[in-house]
Amino acid sequence: MSAALVRFDRKTLAVLGALALALLGSTAFGIHGSSIGIWNRLLGDAEPDAGVLLGTPKLIRGDEYGVTTLAMISQARAVPDFPRENPSWGAEQVPLIFSLPVRHWSLALRPQLAGFLALDLERGFAFYWAMKGFLLIAGAFLLLLLLTRNDFSVSLLGTAWLFFSGYVQWWYSSPAMLPETVGLVALLVVATHYLVLSPSRPAIALAALGCALCALDAALALYPPFQVPLAWLAIALALGSLAPRLRSAEARRHAGFRIACASVAALSVAALLALFYADARPTIDAMLGTAYPGSRSSAGGEVSLVRTFAGFFGHFMSEEHFPAAWPNVCEASNFVLLFPVPLAAIAWRAWRRQPVTLLEGCLCAYLVAVLAWLVLGWPRWLAAATGFGLSGGTRSLLGLGVASIALACVWLAERRALELPERISGKVGIAAALVALLALYGLAFQRETPGFASGAQVALVSLVGGAAGCALLWRKRALFALLVLAPELWSHALVNPVARGLAPLLDRPFAREAARIVARDPDARWAVFGDYEAADLLKTTGARVVNGTLVVPPLDQLAALDPGGRSRSIYNRYAHQQLVARPGPEVTFRLVHADTYSIAIDPKSELLRALGVHYVALPRAADDPEFLSFARPVALLPDLNLWVYAYARQDRAQ
Repeated sequence: MSAALVRFDRKTLAVLGALALALLGSTAFGIHGSSIGIWNRLLGDAEPDAGVLLGTPKLIRGDEYGVTTLAMISQARAVPDFPRENPSWGAEQVPLIFSLPVRHWSLALRPQLAGFLALDLERGFAFYWAMKGFLLIAGAFLLLLLLTRNDFSVSLLGTAWLFFSGYVQWWYSSPAMLPETVGLVALLVVATHYLVLSPSRPAIALAALGCALCALDAALALYPPFQVPLAWLAIALALGSLAPRLRSAEARRHAGFRIACASVAALSVAALLALFYADARPTIDAMLGTAYPGSRSSAGGEVSLVRTFAGFFGHFMSEEHFPAAWPNVCEASNFVLLFPVPLAAIAWRAWRRQPVTLLEGCLCAYLVAVLAWLVLGWPRWLAAATGFGLSGGTRSLLGLGVASIALACVWLAERRALELPERISGKVGIAAALVALLALYGLAFQRETPGFASGAQVALVSLVGGAAGCALLWRKRALFALLVLAPELWSHALVNPVARGLAPLLDRPFAREAARIVARDPDARWAVFGDYEAADLLKTTGARVVNGTLVVPPLDQLAALDPGGRSRSIYNRYAHQQLVARPGPEVTFRLVHADTYSIAIDPKSELLRALGVHYVALPRAADDPEFLSFARPVALLPDLNLWVYAYARQDRAQ
């Protein structure tokens, strides 16, 4: 077995076996990490922690428990189930581009979502969540084994460090599918190694298949801000690790077969992505044509140096406590970036004309380039040519953080002499310099985030961070693991709760009552006045709701409410749409936030009935005699504080 391939010994197989058992067990028992339990509190449940086994559901997880999870349940409850078009969530084929379970051939390429079709709803949901951890941990572990030449302890350390990093945990459940994408890109690099170096023809063919499947699954996440930096990191890793071996005897053996398999894999990926694009193109074009998010482009330079290294203070951040200058704890989160330590040591080695591996050089080059992108920016032509223009703001921190951990692990696993001062005075000088640099950084952090970090916290970060840097530099593995992992586990282990089942939504009185109405009148459309969350919650019963969260704006429907198109810039966006009851014939649009707007309209407006609306849900009982003359009360949903009325059938537009 080549030294550049994974050695599947007992320890490695034990780790992979434990992951597989965890995947099966969590699926069987319906265990997941969703913050769906927050609905117990938001809807006033008598048992606010029902279904929550460990941790606390996070209110900041709105995109997950309030959008993605609801949309997944809505897909399962639709008739027919898992449709390609679900107008309740927007125009065109929203499920295809929003990573939802859908009856489409592409689901065969996305096993994390395929579980919804093969299992019942709760177990399919649990499988989807379990696959996040399985792909991330398995991918990172196998990749680090490759990069460290099968150093088991360092690979395990790096995997745990990556998994419990603040950035990963706070972005874990976002619709951008961060854990899966990181894991799939890592597995893609691993499969590429086997494609190039494996001595076995069956293994080469299997590796080509793995490359194709990982590339397709990662690509279909459709979130370039994460995908672009990870793709370039994969290129850097593959170049640094494989280029020196391309002329080796092991690579030349079966060269023709390798090229054939690689060609078939590449052509298959291109063909399947082209087929997917042909199906999804109208939806993608509609999304790109919106005012938000639209087709965004950046030249970088949007993140200060202080914010880039803010992971050192991430252990003091929580959902309620984060720097006021930054939007929320997710945006403020980061990795503990220790790459400057091995980077400086490698630069010192190169300056002294000591050998530096191509892998070390590629990782260092990638880190410097991405750091420059974040802090200084690149020329627009270069940003556009590389795709980094699609990764603005703090999103490229994902690539920087993963590369930083990879370089630290490569350095820890290095067996060559350090070529560093061995005298006590030299070591003390280096340690003092690291502590001093972190102290200066801490002061700069205090200036940029006034009132967040105390002097004691700055001192603690300086001492612990300096000690971790020294342990990394001199490869004191046990000490380094303690200094890095203990704070990560203490602060981030339960960022995502451990929960079971979907009872906080499926066992609600509103769910049972609305489902009864939907079963009797499945094709009827609903308009829900008040908070958009209520509209989205009703979608989980299979109700066809015209408002709430709309991923792709239904422009034809909205144009009927805005004949002159004067408010198009307001509603042509991904947004949470709220209906506000206001008497009179006038319809007005108001932008509340970049992703929220309201429509003021009379519940008895002919325009609603012209849209096919039959059921209207109001946040208070109707007392307008004119409205009650053609709308009859149908149900009260007390847990949503909604009164449901049905328009008379003869008034319903055909």
